[in-house]
Amino acid sequence: MSKLDPVVTTKLSLKSKFKFKCHKGIKCFTLCCSNIDILLTPYDVLRIKNRLGLTSDEFLSKYTYMKVDEKSSHPYAMLKMKDDKERACQFVTPDGCTIYTDRPANCRYYPVGQGTLRKDSGKGPEDEEFYFFINEPHCLGFNEDKEWTVESWRADQEVDLYDQMNREWKSVQLRKNLPGRPGLDGRKQAQFFLASYDIDGFK
Repeated sequence: MSKLDPVVTTKLSLKSKFKFKCHKGIKCFTLCCSNIDILLTPYDVLRIKNRLGLTSDEFLSKYTYMKVDEKSSHPYAMLKMKDDKERACQFVTPDGCTIYTDRPANCRYYPVGQGTLRKDSGKGPEDEEFYFFINEPHCLGFNEDKEWTVESWRADQEVDLYDQMNREWKSVQLRKNLPGRPGLDGRKQAQFFLASYDIDGFK
């Protein structure tokens, strides 16, 4: 999710505690599903396209667009929002998410964000995963009494499998983003995008 202003930059550990609960009775229900940019991983695409009974090419054409990161020149699949004032997610209704059990990793983690840094341990590069809060002004979930740790929240939202499936892809991204490596031109961006996301086409 790319709403950067609400990101709380304090790095969290798995034992960090917070209070949060999202439910249909809360006033802000589904507001977090509008006016937002949702980056998809290859595993997100696999889950959602299977849920919808589409090929990866059909899903990518209908529900995503390619966005190139200016700094790294890497291409990413972004979920298309509705073309309306709210820019709501195409899968959200007043009752909630219609693909909830197959929702993307970023949606599962919310209101926690997750990132990966590559560090030099002295024995070679190591990838370190870290967590942070996404505290948006409209979100009332932090006012609820349900207490979590980041670890228990991850377990409840079933993100372990998503993280496991996404780690190799993230590692490739980090390798390609090393200082001194040339950026991707338009042709390589298209190839990298298809190799990452067109799962059926690259069987």
